[in-house]
Order: sequence, then structure tokens, then C-alpha cells
Amino acid sequence: MSLPIFPLNNCLFPDGILSLNIFEIRYLKMIKKVSDERGCFGIILLKRGLETNRPGETEEFYDVGTKARIIRFETLQPTLFSISVKGEGRFKINSASKGRYSLWSAEVSEVRSDSMVRIPESSSRLSSNLKDVFDSYGNKMFPPGIEMSDFDDRCHDAGWVANRWAELLPIRVAQKQSLLEEMDPLVRLQKIDSILQ
Repeated sequence: MSLPIFPLNNCLFPDGILSLNIFEIRYLKMIKKVSDERGCFGIILLKRGLETNRPGETEEFYDVGTKARIIRFETLQPTLFSISVKGEGRFKINSASKGRYSLWSAEVSEVRSDSMVRIPESSSRLSSNLKDVFDSYGNKMFPPGIEMSDFDDRCHDAGWVANRWAELLPIRVAQKQSLLEEMDPLVRLQKIDSILQ
């Protein structure tokens, strides 16, 4: 499968929401095309380089990212879009190339989605504490698209709870990437537990 790639200094997790302002010509064209085709693009964490294009510089990025689907698209000016995306499945880059307008595209393989694994009783506080955060901060802390109904439906799902914590915690992005790459949702939750402790 081929995907346009958007390297960022941030991670997107499955079912997570990310808001972005798009102003570079290369990404304005890409986002407009993806939106018109109701497709997805890939968000991947930068290892080296900048989000904005600099002549003579080549970005280096990790090889596991998340497919992003546009759920809100607003044209603020002809050269400024405001979008929100929702994370879908993870992918692994097999090969990547830089093309016209310095846009990256990649041949990717889908990474299997988390199985629904119930949070063990010993870790149930991670779910209840996350619910407390939802209750306390509501829309001030969570981007549009994360609703209490989502929490009620998914609060016992180890992978979903781990992903929401990974988005919220003020940890290094490389640590977030490590959590994104962890294939076992229970191990990911245990790593979150260690960070919180």
C-alpha cells in the first residue's frame, strides 16, 4: 500500500485526535488531495530534520507510524488550512521516497491492530484515573472527537487506555514512539503504569 507521509515532531496513536495547521505549499496540495479523495495519509515521527522544508536538508524518520483520516477540514485562508485527524491503524514503512514539492511517499505494510484485552484488576486504577482526568478537564484537555461515550465504551480496553495516557503524559516524543511501537497492549499499559509511578 502506498501512502503520502507527513513527518512531524509528534506521534499519533490509533483512535487519537490531532489538530494541525497546514501552511506549506507541499502539504496544502497533499491535504487537499487526500481530503477530496476521502483517503488517509501517514503521520510519522521525525528522528532528524525539521517539519518545515529547508533546502539541502533531508528529514529522517522512524519507520512505524499511524494512518490519519481527516475528520475536520477548514480553509482559514487560501494558504492556511486547519484540520483535525483521527488515528486509524499503524503501519511500517518498507521504502520511502521524496518526490515533487519535496513530499514524501512510502510503501507501507499494515501493523496488526491491538486485540481487545481487558485491563487486569491490578491495573484498573489506570482506567479510573483516566476517567477522572476526562471528568475534571473535559473538552479543555481533550481535542474535539474524544467523547465521554468513547471512554465508557473503551475504558476496559488495555490498548485504548494505554494510548490515551501516552497522548496525555508529558514525556519525550521518542518515549511516545516506543509506546506506539509496542505490539502487546498489556505490556504498553504496564509501561504507562511504570511512567505514572
